[in-house]
Amino acid sequence: MSDQIERHTLHYFDEELKSLHTLISKMAELVLSQLCQSLESLKKVDPNLAEQVIQREREVNQLEVTANSEILTILARLCPVAGDLRFVMAASQIITDLERIGDEAAKIANFVLFLHTGGGDNPATYPLDEIYAVGDLAIITLHHALQAVAEIDGAKANAITHDHKAQDDQFKASLHRLMNGPQPQNDHQVSHSVRVVLILKALERVGDHAQNLAESVIFQVTGEIVRHQFPDYDQE
Repeated sequence: MSDQIERHTLHYFDEELKSLHTLISKMAELVLSQLCQSLESLKKVDPNLAEQVIQREREVNQLEVTANSEILTILARLCPVAGDLRFVMAASQIITDLERIGDEAAKIANFVLFLHTGGGDNPATYPLDEIYAVGDLAIITLHHALQAVAEIDGAKANAITHDHKAQDDQFKASLHRLMNGPQPQNDHQVSHSVRVVLILKALERVGDHAQNLAESVIFQVTGEIVRHQFPDYDQE
């Protein structure tokens, strides 16, 4: 009888872990879509698409709440150990980083709504090419990080540092060109420049969170905490 109970408990535990993994996968798909759509809405100055990004942030937030609730249930009732415990701990951090990536995508979408309502200049006057260059690399970095998460692949997670560096180099180059270009002559132009920098910073943070995702995968696979051990490009 005890063997039967143990088998039932292990089966239930496996189902709980699968459910958590499914939630993370759904959340990952949503935030990647948010990021891509926010940049697409910027290119087209499409307020409807931007509004979709913002509305989907609520869905991301609800998934975060649901996933964290499942984590608490697993920890309280099933007391996982070893590799399973690492999975649950890594999942908690992954969920947090995914939610924050969704926040950054929503910031970009809100900027698009700002442009559409006439609060900003004609989009053609913004150095959007700089934003697109950083944004494209942010999407690549996030996509690769999410692959590592989905496959629980330590090798792919380790490779994210190269994507992150490429994005960070592009971010710094874009800032350098902006700072060395024509200088703002009035308050309106200053506000204009600040908005561009804020979008670039939002995209930079997406890359930082993608790096965090990779570090969580490495912890899940090896048990090694590598947070803060990768190169800190901001300090270079």
